[in-house]
Amino acid sequence: MNLWIFNHYAVGADDVGVTRHFDLAKNLVKRGHEVTIFSSSFNHWTKKENIDYKDKENFRIEVQEGVKFVWFKTTPYHNNSIQRIRNIFSFYSVVRKFNFDTLNSKPDYVMGSILHHLSAVLALKISKRYKAKFIFEERDLWPQTLIDLGKLSKKHPIVKFLDYFETYMYKKAHKIIVLFDKADIYVKSKNISENKITYIPNGTDLNRFSYTEDIPFLDNEELIKNKKIIAYVGSLSLANNMDRIIELATILDKNKEYIFLFIGEGTYKETLEEQVKNLELSNCLFYPAVNKELIPSILSYADFGIISLKDSAVYKWGYSLNKIYDYLGAGLPIIFDTNVSNNIVKDHHLGITSNNLEDLAEKLRNLSSEEQIVIKENSRKYVLENHDWETLSGKFEKEIFVE
Repeated sequence: MNLWIFNHYAVGADDVGVTRHFDLAKNLVKRGHEVTIFSSSFNHWTKKENIDYKDKENFRIEVQEGVKFVWFKTTPYHNNSIQRIRNIFSFYSVVRKFNFDTLNSKPDYVMGSILHHLSAVLALKISKRYKAKFIFEERDLWPQTLIDLGKLSKKHPIVKFLDYFETYMYKKAHKIIVLFDKADIYVKSKNISENKITYIPNGTDLNRFSYTEDIPFLDNEELIKNKKIIAYVGSLSLANNMDRIIELATILDKNKEYIFLFIGEGTYKETLEEQVKNLELSNCLFYPAVNKELIPSILSYADFGIISLKDSAVYKWGYSLNKIYDYLGAGLPIIFDTNVSNNIVKDHHLGITSNNLEDLAEKLRNLSSEEQIVIKENSRKYVLENHDWETLSGKFEKEIFVE
């Protein structure tokens, strides 16, 4: 089959960001399929342009591990301002003007992934042009996420518009991909047939963990010597409940046994660094984001991975955090600060969990080396069966590529 994926923010192997579609694509290529990803070369996470375009050039084609990328030049931006809106519309504009016939192939399936809605619009238009089957991938549930987060009411005009858009895409789609294990309940509530819905969560590429390399900035960091290292790898944003992690670091700073490594960028990073400075914490170190290929190497230095989820109605549909699967792939016990009911860490014995930070700290101190060995075995088994991209690509092939 020939699959075209439209995702404004997709990245390749040697870049910073979410590699969901690259990992899916390269595994589909191994299974004999063709995959092309259409994305912006301006990186959403680093806020940097990855391609040095020539005059009047606005796209570039390259192949990575058998996956064809069509990169588009878009308007740069540095925060969630009007410039980001311009970036979104510039992507839509430049893709619409692209001559797809120059690719010398026709898609059998076209997938639009909504980190923003115009990617899905583009995918639907292209699927119609080439009489291909349209796949709608809904990364979050719009507008339900806005309602669950308390941002907007059900009667708000934006909610009504997003609801109309979402339902329209559901009806037009040959298949609907959701990332949360209970999201099918939500989709079916819109009078959509269960047969159209496929659950394909985020995952990790276990092949990346078969080798690691030295990380100079960690090798030379004296503060981590003889410490138990708690790693946080990902976006440093308010949405990721980072204040709670700093609060746990404050509790654990008393016995000087643990140290926190924060690897990533985000809108809340400067605030976190200021908090650490004001609290005079000696157990928090911040480093820039790294490309996906280096994450296994980073995690090989760690003893634990940490995640904090807010108490929010949005998680009633489930969650699919990339960092969870990276931690599991590295065999790290997860420190999970949450009270969500569908708690995979608790249900599958993948670490320690509590929504009381003092209790969480006590559980961490009492975790034996024997328990950590069991957790490592559980982690690899769980991720291999449920979140390895070789497994997930097989599910995609079986459930999506059907006539």
